Amino acid sequence: MPSITLPPKENALFKRILRCYEHKQYRNGLKFCKQILSNPKFAEHGETLAMKGLTLNCLGRKEEAYDLVRRGLRNDLKSHVCWHVYGLLQRSDKKYDEAIKCYRNALKWDKDNLQILRDLSLLQIQMRDLEGYRETRYQLLQLRPAQRASWIGYAIAYHLLEDYEMAAKIVEEFRKTQQTSPDKVDYEYSELLLYQNQLLREAGLSKEALDHLTNYEKQICDKLAVEETRGELLLKLDRAGEATEVYHRLLERNPENWSYYQGLEKALKPKSVEGKQKIYEDAWVKYPKGLVPRRLPLNFLTGEKFRECLDRYLRMNFSKGCPPVFTTLKSLYHLKDKVAIIEELVVGYEKSLRACNMFNQNEPPTTLLWVQYFLAQHFNHIGKQTLALEYINTAIESTPTLIELFLIKAKIYKHAGNIREAARWMDEAQALDTADRFINSKCAKYLLKAGLIKEAEEMCSKFTREGTSAVENLNEMQCMWFQTECALSYKSLNKYGEALKKCHEIGRHFVEITDDQFDFHTYCMRKMTLRSYVDLLKLEDVLRMHPFYFKTARTAIDMYLSLHDNPLSDDNKESQADNANLTDKELKKLRNKQRRAQKKAQLEEEKKNAEKEKLLKNQKKKKEEDEEEIGGPKEELIPEKLAKVENPLEEAVKFLTPLKNLVKNKIETHLMAFEIYLRKGEEVSFDAAIGEENFFSVSDSKDMPEAVQTVLKQEITKLFGESDPKTFNKNFLSKHANSIPHRVNKAAKMMVFLDPSSEGMAAELATSLNVSLTGRTIQVLQALRDGSLGSQQEKNFESYRASCHGIYPYALAFMPPGYQDNSAVTTNGDLDIL
Repeated sequence: MPSITLPPKENALFKRILRCYEHKQYRNGLKFCKQILSNPKFAEHGETLAMKGLTLNCLGRKEEAYDLVRRGLRNDLKSHVCWHVYGLLQRSDKKYDEAIKCYRNALKWDKDNLQILRDLSLLQIQMRDLEGYRETRYQLLQLRPAQRASWIGYAIAYHLLEDYEMAAKIVEEFRKTQQTSPDKVDYEYSELLLYQNQLLREAGLSKEALDHLTNYEKQICDKLAVEETRGELLLKLDRAGEATEVYHRLLERNPENWSYYQGLEKALKPKSVEGKQKIYEDAWVKYPKGLVPRRLPLNFLTGEKFRECLDRYLRMNFSKGCPPVFTTLKSLYHLKDKVAIIEELVVGYEKSLRACNMFNQNEPPTTLLWVQYFLAQHFNHIGKQTLALEYINTAIESTPTLIELFLIKAKIYKHAGNIREAARWMDEAQALDTADRFINSKCAKYLLKAGLIKEAEEMCSKFTREGTSAVENLNEMQCMWFQTECALSYKSLNKYGEALKKCHEIGRHFVEITDDQFDFHTYCMRKMTLRSYVDLLKLEDVLRMHPFYFKTARTAIDMYLSLHDNPLSDDNKESQADNANLTDKELKKLRNKQRRAQKKAQLEEEKKNAEKEKLLKNQKKKKEEDEEEIGGPKEELIPEKLAKVENPLEEAVKFLTPLKNLVKNKIETHLMAFEIYLRKGEEVSFDAAIGEENFFSVSDSKDMPEAVQTVLKQEITKLFGESDPKTFNKNFLSKHANSIPHRVNKAAKMMVFLDPSSEGMAAELATSLNVSLTGRTIQVLQALRDGSLGSQQEKNFESYRASCHGIYPYALAFMPPGYQDNSAVTTNGDLDIL
């Protein structure tokens, strides 16, 4: 159908529709659409139909919107407006590839339309189509060479394509057009200069970058950035004398900055440990109150020199009453000789202070308290929880109002394996200061680890917005630490639906963070925050490397694998307990208990629904009053549906894909991929990082096709020089003889897998409690219970539990039968201390 040209009156109305859309006055826009479309002559006017559809989309009426826009497009295929609107609709649904196609079609009919070109460039940078982005920005530069954003966008395109020199040249050409007085403070021009300097440095032009910094120093507002950059450049250019002066100036500004001392070391290039120490001794004289110059030498000093330096550092901190002193020394704890010296010194301080309240002079009474506080953390860290509790209890007796003491006591119990007692003491700490959000969050975290989800929600509700539930408010605020712990807690209780809901909520947060880039593509170029903008883009590229996502993905994948292996039944949606071994009487008792629990849950659900309905009514009323409400509701996450998904493996792959691209260096990523693709029956690309022992377990699998087994055995021989699994397992065990995780997870389990008759030997290997063995976890207990060390290990379970209880008296996992509920003690994985 040919395009319909609107007469002046209707054309004026159409322009008003566009203005209403731009100003988010959607209902007014719909009125003007109605005025045009009610005229029979223009009832099928394509562009008006498209704009009406776009407006309805902003009000959440998506289906109507698509119908109208497609109808408008059919009526006017040569209209750039219709294609542009269709692209905006696709973009709102995050169908970015389709939106780009629509924009390109729109440009066929109006190739110089600035708005379409800008929208296209936004999508290209969002999708990281850098070549296309460069072309679009070049078109915009040709059309609007006087606009600053045209130049900057073009430069950023080359920057992201790693053509740093070209990007620097473009910025220089633009800078020449800027007329600024050297004496005038212009933050935007200052940012432009710093961005240009960054480009020169990334191009490897250190000499040019230093000259540039010197020439424009007066016009750069961020003087600290100038000095730090100058120091880095002088080091690269091997101008050590000048670099030394720069780092001395920086230390005068901030003597507690670790990186400045490192820069000074590189500039002075000391040839011995004594020379290195001299740098810090000079700093002690110059900055007598400085803690960092006393702490850093502890990294490289050894023996008596280490003892002397540590002695001065600890005395100063304990006298001042510095709580984080243990945290500052924790990085030294992988060195046994240094740990021994730390322990010897601090235990000596404690004895001296108890005896005569002295180091070398009279000390305030609080010094002994902070020494005991340190020793509690020290012994907790090295796995001596009983001793740690003695010190922290003594400190609490002397000062029962100091919150930090209760925090450490809770942490000791957590590491000792008693998370419930830990949660109780953390609650005690929270009661001492109910206005402290940090303590509140810590307490909530411990309650979640203890499986007390409702109590944790109530704890968080003290700091969440009134009128909404704590869980909803925390989800709105993207509070991922709470949601990850919540997911793990639900998982430990076999409430897979609720746990998966939390995992998907976290997944949505990462999608939202990615989508939020749209707000910055134009803003940053307008405000000239270019260095931060490029950093943002680089961060977004690796966003799912974040520990929160990895932890969530691992939790979700574990559950989806479990759901694939043991799908939930209709009768028992959230429990995977096996009732086959129960007697009729026990089964009847269990069902009565389940009915009571179901009735109680139903009443709670009804109450919850009533509150939710009231809340929804208020929200609906607010929406009706607000004419600028945008977008429709998100798809609701229903736990029951999530737990009974048709294809769990496909859902697991969705969580896995970002990890395969971004977290290749972690063995867990490859193991999760292997577990998924093994069940899918698909080929998996093996990585040597997976671990040799996993290849052997696969190659010996009876379910593996013969051709695949042959290829695997050939490759295994090439990679590891051994094709016999039993011989390899024996060699593996001798290599990792002192590591319990290797003995249990690899050697013992593989022994049973290869030869079921060897389960006695495997159990003996796994259950050894020799003091020389490292890496103790509750995995052995779990392996004895789940049968992975053989089907006849129940007799060993109780004796092993009793032996472990003697070593770890506080751990719930090793408590005698009947002590509380041992099923919930492993809420979030292995015990930290074992």
